[in-house]
Amino acid sequence: MGAPVVVNQYSVPKTTPGGGVKGTRGSTPSAFVLDYMARPDAVEDVRGRIATDTALSLTGDQAKNLGRRFDQGFALGGVLLKTVVSLDHQFLLDHELVPARTKPAARKGAYAGLVDQARLREAVAHALRRLGRQGGFGNLLAAATVQTDTKHVHIHMALMDLEPALGRRQTRRAEKHAAKREVANRSIPPARGTIRASEREVLRQGLSHHLMATRRRALARTPAIARLLAMGAKLSEAAKRLIAKRKQKDLESPPEPPPKPPENRLAAEPSVRRLTAFDYETARREGLGPADGPGEAPAGRPGREGPAR
Repeated sequence: MGAPVVVNQYSVPKTTPGGGVKGTRGSTPSAFVLDYMARPDAVEDVRGRIATDTALSLTGDQAKNLGRRFDQGFALGGVLLKTVVSLDHQFLLDHELVPARTKPAARKGAYAGLVDQARLREAVAHALRRLGRQGGFGNLLAAATVQTDTKHVHIHMALMDLEPALGRRQTRRAEKHAAKREVANRSIPPARGTIRASEREVLRQGLSHHLMATRRRALARTPAIARLLAMGAKLSEAAKRLIAKRKQKDLESPPEPPPKPPENRLAAEPSVRRLTAFDYETARREGLGPADGPGEAPAGRPGREGPAR
């Protein structure tokens, strides 16, 4: 499975001769979001073209309001991050975002109409929420679109920290210093306009984990899989009940007494007794025992050690 590729550019506010504010790349944030990211020839209109961390699609008025919020944050010194997440063909197949027999795109726009926009937009919104919580943002404002006008599916994101005092608004000198030392510690604010390695991984994992979760939920809705899952749940509950019952029984049962030492069966048998030196001498005088000592057979009788002497 090919991992999503994350690349990033950014624009910082620049005052124009007329007193306005534009980005260093020549456009305002609202123009970038509304005119470039959401252009009709690149993005499918599924009840709207723009998604956010809280909505899968925005109406026309909602999109314009979002653009104004980007412009306001930009005028206050916010940095516009222009992030692109590219998805390869294998990623689309593995997460069932396109039909199973779909071939890799041989021309631009071949994926148009084939991508499961609902699931992918849900995953994008989930990834943006994770980025807002785990990334170096004080208050993340985000917009995203899914573009299918090239030979691969890619997600355009516009990101801005509305509280840049927490670290997203830094000088160029600080930015260059941070780039040299490759800051990976989340406690250190990232340089302006950068997406550090940990934040790129948050986006990748947010997309992949949510797509896998929605796939499992979709499988659970099929009758056969649903029966298997229900059977597995019942077996799990039965096992838990048996374990709890066994533990309860062990608690209620008295402790077992220690094992008794083994009995000396030879000493308990009346027909067997240990001969002492006195008993042996008595038996020899009476002619009832061996004459030459213990373990030897009496004369005239074969014994264990050989024939009689």
